[in-house]
Parts: sequence; C-alpha cells; structure tokens
Amino acid sequence: MTYLSILKQALLASTLLGFSLAVSASPLADSSENMPLSLTSSLFGYAALAIFVIAYIFVILEEKIHLSKSKPVLLAAGLIWNLIAIAYQYSSNINAQANL
Repeated sequence: MTYLSILKQALLASTLLGFSLAVSASPLADSSENMPLSLTSSLFGYAALAIFVIAYIFVILEEKIHLSKSKPVLLAAGLIWNLIAIAYQYSSNINAQANL
C-alpha cells in the first residue's frame, strides 16, 4: 500500500466522519444557544494548530517526499473541520446535561 493510497483513504474517512457528525445531531438546533464557541484556548484549538503545523511541514518538504502541496493541506482541512464538529457536538452535550 503506497503513501498516496493511505492519504486518499484518510481523506475519505475524514470526510465521511465529518458528514456523519453533521447529519447526526445539529448542535445549533436550539435557537437560544446560537453563540459561537471560543476554541482558541481549548484542547480542540491546540489540536487544530498542531494539525496545521504538521501539514505545513509536509508542504515545506514537498520536493523531498514527492507529494503535492494540496494533499496534506486538504487532509488537514478535513481533520480540522472534524475537530470543530466534534467540539460543537461536545459543547451541545454539555449544555444538554446542564439543562437537566
């Protein structure tokens, strides 16, 4: 299995995970809780920053690893959007438990 096929499978899995999280339960369904989350100082924000840095390192090493710039960037974007979806889902679950 080549590195390219593994990267394609990871991108597909990331996209499917994001779609399933978006369809399963919308965290913005409650109109009283439409405030955007501040993820800058949370674990999700730090993880997104780490994913971005790793993808940027792959872009820098493009000529040495013979990988186009778009592949790690697209994978990182998919992973970061999944982190945002998970963060909103997590926030929605905490708000639902607090309202009980």
